Amino acid sequence: MTLGDRGSAGAARAQVAVVGAGAWGTALANLLAESGNRVRLWAREPEVVESFADRGENALYLEGARLDREQLSVTNSLPNALRGAEFVVWVCPVQYSAGVPCSPRISVGVCI
Repeated sequence: MTLGDRGSAGAARAQVAVVGAGAWGTALANLLAESGNRVRLWAREPEVVESFADRGENALYLEGARLDREQLSVTNSLPNALRGAEFVVWVCPVQYSAGVPCSPRISVGVCI
């Protein structure tokens, strides 16, 4: 399993959850997706999910940047974002982290 080999032949792909869909979280999620990983990006704002579904971009925080629609999905459901994740990338700003209770939903053995 790998997070960054740029899709070399035969390499196992990781299931990655990115928690936080601001500009930084979106850019990291897209980089991981372009590297061949299956990525679920959790967004608090419904507008982020809608703009990804409609235009393939995060119009709220990273307008104009085209996102990988094959390997990347965006959801407002934290349990769905974390389901099956082998790696969790926490990019939620600290001032909002207390309002995002997820420790019971992250499986044992997942790298954060």
